[in-house]
Amino acid sequence: MAIPVAGCLFARRALVPALLVIAAVKCAILIANGPSIEPDSWLYLDYADAILDHGRAFAPVRWGTEALPPFIFRPPGYPLVLALAKLIAPAGFATLTVVLQCLVNAVIICLLFVVAARLLRSTAAALIVVLLYAFSTSILWDNSVLSDSLYASLWNLVIIALLGCLIGCWRLSPARGFGLGLLWGVSLWVRDVGLYFTLLPLVLMAIIAVRERRYSWRSAVDSLAFLLPASAIVAAYIGLNAYRTGEVFYSLTGTANWLRPVFDMAQYGYAQPFTEDDLVAMTVRETMRDYWFDSQLRLIDALHERCHCAPTQLQSIVFAKFAASVREHPLAYARVVAANFNPIALGELLTNPIATINQFFQLGTPLAKRLIPGPSIRNFAALQQHFSLTALALMALSAITKLVSALLFFAYLIVTPWLLLRAFYHRRPLTVELAGAAALWFSFVGVSLAFSLIHYEGRHVLPLLPTGILGVVYTVCRVSRGLREAVGETAVV
Repeated sequence: MAIPVAGCLFARRALVPALLVIAAVKCAILIANGPSIEPDSWLYLDYADAILDHGRAFAPVRWGTEALPPFIFRPPGYPLVLALAKLIAPAGFATLTVVLQCLVNAVIICLLFVVAARLLRSTAAALIVVLLYAFSTSILWDNSVLSDSLYASLWNLVIIALLGCLIGCWRLSPARGFGLGLLWGVSLWVRDVGLYFTLLPLVLMAIIAVRERRYSWRSAVDSLAFLLPASAIVAAYIGLNAYRTGEVFYSLTGTANWLRPVFDMAQYGYAQPFTEDDLVAMTVRETMRDYWFDSQLRLIDALHERCHCAPTQLQSIVFAKFAASVREHPLAYARVVAANFNPIALGELLTNPIATINQFFQLGTPLAKRLIPGPSIRNFAALQQHFSLTALALMALSAITKLVSALLFFAYLIVTPWLLLRAFYHRRPLTVELAGAAALWFSFVGVSLAFSLIHYEGRHVLPLLPTGILGVVYTVCRVSRGLREAVGETAVV
């Protein structure tokens, strides 16, 4: 999507030094640590090898012999990227993949800066948004051979571009809608969960149409231009699955996930959902000794052996158990959802650099542990046995940043809805600034709540980091401006 020339010049002067710093840090991480290979990385690499093996990954499978056929369970988008990287640089494909992920992320940073500068009306505030995002948990996954970074970047190419349309950075057109739909469709080949959130860009397009007072047919053409390529790419994926399996379906990912909130109910003692005589409950009682994710995956295999059914039927069985558990234990399920939507943890992901450092060293380096101790009972006990002023200072720093990030996130949750309610109560027109802030809030909170209905973890937040961070910084700027105005009015009186 084109950016106005003035915006490009403005961004170049203010952003280039920040981009150079970000690039230097990412290059240093890549050189010192190499590309991070996670346990799931090998599944993608096996898929890529099968693609290069005369397209074996796309050949028909013996449908029903496995609970989760690996080349069906995961979408082919990221393995195709890895396969291409292996063709270009067989010995350095992992490094090439990480470089690609970092380059696409750099495009996101540029878009985010232009949108932030327009919304916040401040170059300095926009740079804070960019730096918070660049050195958030994004820096961990950009260096990992996993689909998360590329998926998040494709997601944000669409969402941030539409936010830019909403606040007047550029205009939406059918051609641009088609391009954004193409990007969104490609993202669904990288992570299939995005299909559930396709409503988000469509809602943003509708808000843009209302804001610009466009004729209904113009907004309908933009939405249609977006949906055509996205739908065609989804249809191609469904067709590929039909060719390989003989069944028409989109995804099997739910098989491994629908039961996760049910296991949480049982693990944390909120309810006892496995006391019935259905297939899932009996298999859980007979085969599971704990509720960790590895045990959950083994349960899927045990269920498949007992039901003698196709993977799509198995997915229906576990979904039926999930739905029944929600109906029978609504309060327990509500507690699981509330625990998944953890404001303190989400605040740390958005604005706590200490948490980012710890997560990077724990998940992205051979050290595999947190670098900076937090204020926990275990750490206090260790400090009591072997006192260290440095450790105490780091624990205090960790506690302060945790508190500050939590307070910022709670303010973010409250301020934007309050501003909206106040505008509606006083029947004031919705300004461009408030419309943009509302879109940021609803996209972050809405998608976060949707993930919380099943399972929510740090990697899931990655596509939401730019909008969440921009929303938090907007909240700080808006509250600061309001306090200055209040002080000014008091001084005049």
